[in-house]
Order: sequence, then C-alpha cells, then structure tokens
Amino acid sequence: MDDIEVIGLNHSAPFSQSLLTPHGNDHTIPLFTAEMEILDILFGQNEAAYNIFVFILFALIPFFTYLTLARLGVKLSSFFIFLILFSGATGWAEMLTGFYIMSIYLQIILFFTITMWAYTAWGQTSQKKYLTFFVVSLLFALAADTSGVWIIPATLIFIMHSYWSQSDSFKIRRVDIMKFLKTNRAPLLLLLGASTLFVIFLTITFMILQPNTFLSALSDTGTSTTGSKEVLWRFFPLVENFLAFFSSGVSLSLFAPNIVKILVHPSIQGHVKSFWYIIEAIILVLNAGLFWFTLKYSQNKEKKLFILLGLIMFITISMVVVARPNHEIIPDFDYRYAGAPYYLYCLLIAVGASHFLEIGGRKSLRIIVSIVIILFATQQAFSFQAVRTRTESVLRKEAVTRLDRTLLSELATLSKNSSSLVIPNLSGTHIFEQTMSGFTLADYLLFFDKKTPIKLVRNAEMPPDVKTRSVMTVPSIRSVVSKDFLSELSASSVVRSYYATSGILSYKILPPLVDEAENKLKIDSGRKILIYQRNIDPEKLHVVDITLYTDNVHGNLELSFYFKNDFDASNELGKIRIDDYTPYVLKGDKRYYHIEVDLLQIYTYALSEKISGLSLYVPEVKSPTVNAIYLR
Repeated sequence: MDDIEVIGLNHSAPFSQSLLTPHGNDHTIPLFTAEMEILDILFGQNEAAYNIFVFILFALIPFFTYLTLARLGVKLSSFFIFLILFSGATGWAEMLTGFYIMSIYLQIILFFTITMWAYTAWGQTSQKKYLTFFVVSLLFALAADTSGVWIIPATLIFIMHSYWSQSDSFKIRRVDIMKFLKTNRAPLLLLLGASTLFVIFLTITFMILQPNTFLSALSDTGTSTTGSKEVLWRFFPLVENFLAFFSSGVSLSLFAPNIVKILVHPSIQGHVKSFWYIIEAIILVLNAGLFWFTLKYSQNKEKKLFILLGLIMFITISMVVVARPNHEIIPDFDYRYAGAPYYLYCLLIAVGASHFLEIGGRKSLRIIVSIVIILFATQQAFSFQAVRTRTESVLRKEAVTRLDRTLLSELATLSKNSSSLVIPNLSGTHIFEQTMSGFTLADYLLFFDKKTPIKLVRNAEMPPDVKTRSVMTVPSIRSVVSKDFLSELSASSVVRSYYATSGILSYKILPPLVDEAENKLKIDSGRKILIYQRNIDPEKLHVVDITLYTDNVHGNLELSFYFKNDFDASNELGKIRIDDYTPYVLKGDKRYYHIEVDLLQIYTYALSEKISGLSLYVPEVKSPTVNAIYLR
C-alpha cells in the first residue's frame, strides 16, 4: 500500500508537493519519494531495477562498516563474523521482493555507516571533503524517514567516543571537554545545523501541513484515542517493552527471526504465555553474560567501543518503544523496527567474538566458527517468511499486470464514450482477495496514471478509503453510476468479472443477545438458509444480524450470501470470514458469535433495483449452528 500510495502521489501531484506531503501519522519521506519518482520515470514498473537499487543499498552497509572498523583498528575476523550474521539474516529478503518502502530503514542504517566512516576519515586525515560526506549522509538519513532521528544522538555519541578512545583512561576531565569541543567544532556545528533543519521540517509538516497527527496512532493497528498516550507511555510498561523488544525482536532474530510470528497466533499464544517470560529472561541473562565477559577480558579501547555500540543500540530500541509501544506478552516486531538495533547487535557480537579469539587461539576459532555456522543455519531454517514473500510478489505482479490490461483498459474505453464516467470504487477484496486485499480501484488508477475522466463513488456502508481522497461518498451509488457501466455489468465483460464476484465483507461484532430462547432456529451447517424470498428494495432492507455457535477449534469459517439481482449474477456474491482473530464468547465448549453485516457493501446488491431470494450458505467447517437471522 505504501509503495502504491507514493507512486500514485507522484503521478497525481507536482513533484514539489509530493516531497512535502506527509505519509501516515508520523512519517516524512521526501528522499524516498524522490527515489521512487526517479525510478518510476526511468524504469516504470520494472521490478528488476527497484530490486537492484535496494540490493546495492543493502550491500553498501557492510562495505562502509568495514571501512569504519578498519580505521578504528578492529580486527578483520570481527568484520567477517559481522558480515555473516548481518547479511545472512533472512528478514532482509522482504525488502527485495516488492516492499520498497521498507528500504528507508536500510537507507538510514547505510547513511549512519557513511557518517561514521566520513567522521573517522576526517579525524585521521583532516581533509574537508570528508565533512561533505558527513553532513550529506546526515541529511539523507533524516530525509529518508522520520525514524532516522536516532542518527542524531548516535552520531554525537560516536564523535564523543572517537575522542574518548584516544585516551586509555576512562576519566574525562574538564580540560578534555574543552579540547574536544575545539577539535570537533566543524562536525558538531554540521550536526547541529542538520538537526535544526530537521526540527523545522517536522514543525512545518505536522503543525501546518498535517496538524495534530504526529504519533496519533501508537501501534501497528493504527487505532488509539487521545488519552491512550498516557496509558501506553507509562514507565514500567515501556521498560517491559524495551526488554521484550531486545530479547524477542533483536536477540532472538539472530537465530530464529520468525519464531515470534508463529507464537503470536491464537492457536499457539495461549500455550506459550505462561513460560514466555522465562524464555525472555534466559535470553537476557545470556546476553548479560556475553557483555560481562567481553568487558572483563578486553582492553580499555575495546571496552569503549563495546560501550558505544551498546549505548547506540539502547537509543534505537528506546525510540522504537516510545513510537510503537506494544503491550502484548509476545511482541511481533520485524526488521522495520529491529533493523538498526539488529545491525548494532551484530557488531556487538562480532567485537565480542574477537576477544574469544585473542584468549583461546585456534580452539576458540573452532568454537566461534561452529556457533556462527549453527546461527546461520538456524536463520535459514526460519526463512519461510522470505519464501512466502517471494511467492506473493510473483502473484502481485501477475495480478497487477492483469488488472492493468483488462479492467483499467476497459474503463479507459468506456470513458471515451462519456464525458464523465461515474463508477463505484472497487474495494481491495474484490480486486485481489488473496494477495493484496488492502488496495482499492482508486489506488491503481493513480498508480498507472491513465488520466481518464473517471469519477469514483462509494456508499457509506462500503469500507472507507482512508488513504484515498479521490473517492466521493454518496447516499446511493445506483442513482449516480453511469448507464454505460451498468450495461457492461449486465453483459459478459471484464467489468462484470470484477464487480459481480464475491468479496470479503466487513462486519461488526455485537454483544451477546440477552434472550435467544424465542429465536433459536438451530439450523445446522451444510445448507442454504433462506433469509427473505420476495422482492425487496436493497436500499430499504440491507442489514443482516446473525447469531451462531461453532466448535471451539482453530481455523477459518466462511459464510456466503446468494440472491437474485438485476445483473443475473448467481454465484456467491459476498462472504463473511470468521477466523482465529474474530472476537467470540466461549459458552461451554462452543464459540458464540453475534455478527452484523451491511449488504450494501456488495456491488450487485447496492446497484440493483430489486433483490429476491436472499440466502446464507453455512458450510460444515467447525460444525456451525445458526441460532437467529434478522434482516432490517
């Protein structure tokens, strides 16, 4: 959705405006917007160019890390361990299979490595050209995304460390502070200037262009109230989130990157909650032991580097926890959030491993190589996410190409016969049910930029187009859509193949009924239930209220609607999907659901003058029993 939105914005707005348009509730991505504009102009939707671009960015991270470590005097063996752990992480594959906006997190890490290299090179050579690399990489990191703000304190700490490491003592005298400020006046002023520009840009973005939106949604769900920040930002929950993020999102990602994605599933989570804190505690203790051993047996110079990396990792995790608090027992963090701390964690492991090599020689080398191989092999064993993402990316490409060549092409032809073609905006589930359910027709019209005179409408009952401002909400879509469109919907056409097919319907979960004794139909599964036989005006009766019981087992259940309509569509025309995440009430050994669904979401329902034979099919999956159905 993010990539489609950015390209669509570039297609529909002047370049200067798209650069300044905020993305979401807390993102400013002018650099990424510019990159997508350039790639779109040069290569269109040829994914090879985008993948090569992201891969080059990824490959440059260990390259500049090597240059920095070499200037800091870190052994080559440490870099090789870092290279295996960092580049072997399977989670990076998501950024090479179609999620190009995720490259902003890679880019911030890359620009941080360039900043470190540029500063160390300037400190050792005093050549001013390195200060240019220094400030440009700083600005690029901040322009890539708002989350790049961590680079400001990280760079300041790195500058302080570089001066601190010149002395073998841990003590810092007042004269040392004055000498530090004088020696590093140029990079410190550049850092201050970049930070000031960033603050000004944030102020303009979230106080003028998009006021009262910064951090308005504090979780991945995007749902929060005004007072929720006070609840989410309490001290002890944040500390708990910090420890959970480090153990589950960073440390555990070293060898089992997708284990959390498995454990958060409702069918497993209940069995894991009781002992997950113990697992996290064990991970924390093991890491504490590693840090203690490294600090005890290393020289002061190595200790200072280790403290530096640990402090920057602490900053990156803290900023993630504050911006994206998650109070679940098993947090589901991915490489968008864990990328920067994971990079630093790999450096910590690599630097720590070098001390084992110094102490134990060849014996330690054999042990460390064995451990690294085991970690790398385990990473690959948990790489199913990369395989799934690669498969989905192929399906996306095929589906998007088919949409462009069929529906959008036919709509362009229809628009030539009408000065203003008015059509309903297809919801995502009607376009791509399995692969890209979040997209709407408006997104693709902007994405492909056909510049056809098409007006998109929706009714209030259809899923809202939160990110699309080009869709008008009308009381009745059947009263405003073009006659040419209705003719195509009645014929055997591409329009019919999209608008007359079944889509997943949104619905509400209602409280349990107080008394169901008078309404118990007790209709078992495996049959159609006739809700209403006679002709009705769909705009007068369109809300269906259903109560049902299922077995208390995991899995999906789909209820399907059938009805006679003006367009002779006889297949299933709308589905209610009940899955493990659907709220329910447990009554005995049965799950109780009370559901309300509005059928005006279904295009053939909302566009018809008359509807008859409205039925609901209940499959045999999970042995459902329908107790009551109301139509109003």
